[in-house]
Amino acid sequence: MSGSKRYGSSSSYSSHSPPVPERWLKCPRKSYTTITDKFVAFKTPLDNKYDDQIPIQNRFNTEMLLSSMSNMKVSIGLWIDLTKTSRFYDKSEIEDSGCTYVKIPCAGHEQPPTREQAQLFVDICSKFIAKNPLLSIGVHCTHGFNRTGFMIATYLIETLDFDVTSALAQFAAARPPGIYKQDYIVELFQRYSDEEPILAPELPDWCLESEEDNYNSNKHESSSRNKREFRDQDSKDRREHEPPSKRSRNEINNRNPVFMEGVSGVTAIFDQPRLSNIQRRTQDLCKWKRSGFPGSQPVSMDIHNMKLLHTKPYRVTWKADGTRYLMFIQGENEIYFIDRDNSVFEVEGLKFLHRKNLDHHLKDTLLDGEMIIDKVDGQNIPRYLVYDVVAFEGFDVGKQPFYPNRCMLIEVDIIKPRHQAIMCGRLDKTQEPFSIRLKQFYDINASDKLLGNFSKNLSHEPDGLIFQPSTDPYVAGTCPEVLKWKPLELNSVDFKLKIVTEGGTGILESKVGYLYVGGKSDPFARIKYNKELKNMDGKIIECKFENGNWKFMRERTDKSFPNALKTAIAICHSIETPVTKEILLKYIQQAPRTLRILHYYEVLFKMSLPAKNFFRSFSTCNIRYGKRNFKNFILYNRGTNQFRKQQEENPNKDFQITDYGIRDTTVRVGRKFITIREKIPDIIVPDLDDFNLKPYVSYRAPEITQSEFTAKDLFNAVYRKKIVDDFKNNKLKENFDPIEPNEEESLTPEQAKLKARQTGRPENSKIKSYTENGNLKLTDESF
Repeated sequence: MSGSKRYGSSSSYSSHSPPVPERWLKCPRKSYTTITDKFVAFKTPLDNKYDDQIPIQNRFNTEMLLSSMSNMKVSIGLWIDLTKTSRFYDKSEIEDSGCTYVKIPCAGHEQPPTREQAQLFVDICSKFIAKNPLLSIGVHCTHGFNRTGFMIATYLIETLDFDVTSALAQFAAARPPGIYKQDYIVELFQRYSDEEPILAPELPDWCLESEEDNYNSNKHESSSRNKREFRDQDSKDRREHEPPSKRSRNEINNRNPVFMEGVSGVTAIFDQPRLSNIQRRTQDLCKWKRSGFPGSQPVSMDIHNMKLLHTKPYRVTWKADGTRYLMFIQGENEIYFIDRDNSVFEVEGLKFLHRKNLDHHLKDTLLDGEMIIDKVDGQNIPRYLVYDVVAFEGFDVGKQPFYPNRCMLIEVDIIKPRHQAIMCGRLDKTQEPFSIRLKQFYDINASDKLLGNFSKNLSHEPDGLIFQPSTDPYVAGTCPEVLKWKPLELNSVDFKLKIVTEGGTGILESKVGYLYVGGKSDPFARIKYNKELKNMDGKIIECKFENGNWKFMRERTDKSFPNALKTAIAICHSIETPVTKEILLKYIQQAPRTLRILHYYEVLFKMSLPAKNFFRSFSTCNIRYGKRNFKNFILYNRGTNQFRKQQEENPNKDFQITDYGIRDTTVRVGRKFITIREKIPDIIVPDLDDFNLKPYVSYRAPEITQSEFTAKDLFNAVYRKKIVDDFKNNKLKENFDPIEPNEEESLTPEQAKLKARQTGRPENSKIKSYTENGNLKLTDESF
C-alpha cells in the first residue's frame, strides 16, 4: 500500500500531518559513495504526507533514493530500518520495489545499539551477502549517522577484520563527518579494542542550525494537538540529535586521573553519585549544557584576532606554565578541584571563611585558576592562583564585568577573609597543603613590563600572556574573545602520540611517532622517535614546532584527549604567521584614542548608575553678583513626579556626599560614566582641625541639609578650578604635579597653614548676600 493510499490525499491530512524530525531538513540525504562497495547509508525518507511541511528542494522519499541508486548502477536488495517508529513511510513502498525490508528498532539518543541488536544486524547482512553477492544493502536511522554508522562499523570489525579506528574512518569517508557522538565511539572501543577511544568529530553545521525559519514554521505549522498525537511514537527519535542546550550529559570519566606532581592533600574521587553531582553542579554554575570540562578556554592570538584589542578594553596577565583547575567550594570540608578531563579531586585541610562572619564557611562557590610550583630559597612551594570567579555563595557573579567586579570580589571575599583569619589565629596556614593567591590582571599597556623584568622576577616559569576583556561575562567553553599569546618558540599543540614501526622491502625498519588530533582519524603530523618518547605511546604530549619539525616538550597528565582539529589548525596558523613581541607591543600602542585613555587610567567601570542624577547648586544668590557655593552636590531621590514614581518602583539609595576628590573623577563617554583613578589625587591637606569653620550658605530648599564642611572641602574650593583646567589643557606632569604651579600650589604645608590662619572675616561680621529676586539680605551666619 502506498503512502498516499494509506493516509489519503494531502488535503485530508495536511492539518494532521506529523512533525518532521528535528534537523532533518538540512541533513545530507545519503552517503557520497558505497561503504566497502556494499552498504549505502542514508537518512530516513519521508513520504508525501510530510510534503506540506518540506520545501521541494529538501524533499526525500523512498522513490528518490531508489532512483538515485539505480542511476549509480547500485541495486539495493536489502533495506534495514533502525528507527523506532513506523510513521516516516510505508514499508510496502520498499517491498513493492523488490527489496527485502527488515526493521531493527534501536533506541537511539545516547544509547548505542545493544550487543544483541548489533549481532542480529551482522547475521542478517552476512546471510544476505552470501546469497546475493551483487546486491547492496541500504541502512538508515533518523539521520543516517550514529546508529547507522555504529552498525556498519560493527559489521566491518567482526566480518572484515577492521580495527575500530579504521572502521570509523571508512564510514566517515563515505558519510562525513561519520559518527559524531562520543558515547557511540566509546562503546565500539569498549567492545572491540583495548586502546583509548578517539575523540568524536565536531558536530556538523546542519546539526547545529536552527530550523525555526524553515518552510514548516512559515506555512503549515502543526497544531499542539497534532504534536501530542505523534509525541509518544517517536519521542526517542526526536531526542537523538538534541542540540547542545538540551543534550543529556553522560560523562566519560578518566579511569586513572593524576593531579599535578608535587602537591599533597589532593585525592581523586570515584564514588557515585558524588562524582556526577559535583560535575553536574559545576557545569550548571558555568551555564554549560554539554558534558566535559566547563571552564572558559582562550584561543591562540594570531594576526587576525589580535584586532580585538582595538575594539574593547582588555586586561592582561602573565601566562603561568602551570596546570589549570576549577575549584568548587561546596562547603566546609567539601572542596574539590576539577581538571581539564573533568576529573574531580578532593582537597583536605583548606578553608575559605566568610568575610562578614569568620565563623561561617563559604559554600556553593566556583573559582577558576591554575596550580603552579614556586621555587623560593631552593624549596618548591605549591600555590593556587585564582584569576576568576564564576559563582559566589550560589549567586551568578560570572555575568558581571571581569574588571573590576569579579577581580574585586576575589580579593575582598576570597583572599582577604583568609588573611584576617590567619591574623586572628582562626586559620593555620602551615597546616594547609598549598597557599591561595590572587592572580593580578594589569592595564594592557603593562604588557611590555610583564614580558620584561616582571617575568624575570617570578618564582615560576611564565610562557606568554593572557588578554581578558574587561567588561565581558564569564564564557564557558572556548571563548574567542579571550586571547592567549605565546612567543613563537613556545607555541604548542597537544597531540596523542602513537609509535609505529615503518619498513619495507630493502628498507630498514625504524620507529616513528604519529601525532593525532581530535576529529581526524589519520595522523595530523609526524615526530622523530627518540628516547624521550619511549614510554609515551598512546599518551597526550605537548609539542612545539622548531626548525621545520615537531619537538616534544612534556607529557600532559591533566588531559586524556588531544587538541581538536580546529584548535590545532588555528595554532599552526599562529605559527606560520606569528604575532611577535614587537608586533604585539606596537599594536597595543596604536590603540584608538578612546581606548588609550581608558587603558592609561586602568579602570573602566561598567556599573549600574542611579536611574536619575540631579546636579543642583545650593546657592540662591544671583550668579553674577552673589557668592557662589563651594561645591555642587549630587542629589538622589528628588526630582519630577515621574522620577518620584520611578523611585517608588525601583528606589535608589541615598548616597553620602563624597569629599574625596579635588576635581571631577568621572568622564562621560556616550551613556557611560568612567571613573579615572588617577584623578583622585593623593594630596597633603593642611591640618585645620583647630579651626571652627562654618561656611555661609543660603538654601533654596530649607529641608536639604549639608554635611560637615571639612578641611578637604576648603582645599577643594581653593584649588579645584586650577587643577581641572590643568588636566583639560594637558598641563600636568606624569605624576600629576602641575607644570605651571600658581602661588597656592607652590606653598609648603606649613606655609599653607599660616596663610589659612590669615584668611577669613572677623567673628560676628555681617556678610552680604543677594537673594534670587535681587534684594539685599543680611544674614547672621558667620565664620
